Amino acid sequence: MALMVVGGVAFQTYAHFHSTKSEFASALRHQLDEKTVARNEVVVSTLVEETELQELKEVMVGYGALLGDPDVRDRMETTGVTASEIKRAAEQWLTDQFGTKSADNIEFDAQDAVAKMVRLGILDTSVVNRQDGVEEDAYRSVGLDVAFDRLRQSAHREVDRGGQLLPRDFKTN
Repeated sequence: MALMVVGGVAFQTYAHFHSTKSEFASALRHQLDEKTVARNEVVVSTLVEETELQELKEVMVGYGALLGDPDVRDRMETTGVTASEIKRAAEQWLTDQFGTKSADNIEFDAQDAVAKMVRLGILDTSVVNRQDGVEEDAYRSVGLDVAFDRLRQSAHREVDRGGQLLPRDFKTN
């Protein structure tokens, strides 16, 4: 009889230990899953913010190339400039700024930058005839004051839709 009592107590102890161990493992797994999900949300949020920042830089380089190169600026005011001219001007500016030996080392996606600038309303589009008779899109920059106003209106629309303009950790004094 004593052996049965000892066996019963041993089994209860083992069962309680196994149950406690399973509960602990389950709680640990649940905590790790929550942390993984939270980390994944941070990773996705960071990727989105970095992508938006890169797109902003692309627009700024393209717009800066339009205003910074006197030849491009003159053509822009008369006939407009093509995406390939914007590409050349941006690549030259980047080459000059970062000291690379040739613009062949830099690849600026002017089509994408132009599409964003048109969407933002800081470039106007028209059609020009090239010397070989082919029609091509030409772009003219709006003035800085107009560009600023349009960008501000775009920012207000984004905020009204619930979007974020600044990174979550951006702090002002």
